[in-house]
Amino acid sequence: MTSQPDHEASLREAIRKGLAVVVAGTGVSIAASFDATTRQSHPQASWAGLLENGLQWLKDHKLMEEDDVEAQLKLLKKNPQTHRCISAAQDIVNGMGTVKSQHFGQWLKETVGSIKAHDRSLLDALDVIRKNGNFLATTNYDGLLLGDSQGLVLTFPRFHGHLYKEERDEIGGTNDHQDPTAIYGRI
Repeated sequence: MTSQPDHEASLREAIRKGLAVVVAGTGVSIAASFDATTRQSHPQASWAGLLENGLQWLKDHKLMEEDDVEAQLKLLKKNPQTHRCISAAQDIVNGMGTVKSQHFGQWLKETVGSIKAHDRSLLDALDVIRKNGNFLATTNYDGLLLGDSQGLVLTFPRFHGHLYKEERDEIGGTNDHQDPTAIYGRI
């Protein structure tokens, strides 16, 4: 009879040794931004909420036809499959003029950048793991996760391409609102 591996013990050991890569997504943002007084999380803490806001922004600025926005929103609400979210995200980025445009940066600042943590317990736990030498990969909510601190943080769009980079160097970045593909820390 073979014994089952103890995955929890293995994970704890990897974290203790600073060998873990933690990917923190919108679930963390949703939990941290939950406001007990309103009993709601920030509306753009989820991908669905962020995409809905972006589509509405395009409609309000007359950069996307109202019927196209309504069709995208209907599909996202009825059956939010990954390919529909990607399609909506591409429409938002293209409609705002690419990720490097002033519109896109301002929109991110007003949405993702306005998310405030009401419950820091999960954020503080992730920060302890990060400070132990582990990597924390985020999906562009790193301003919420870490505030103004810097450290071993990778924003997800460039995470995969640089994690396996042979040379180990410092890759510069400012923050998730100025460079949506920024990587922080030494990899």
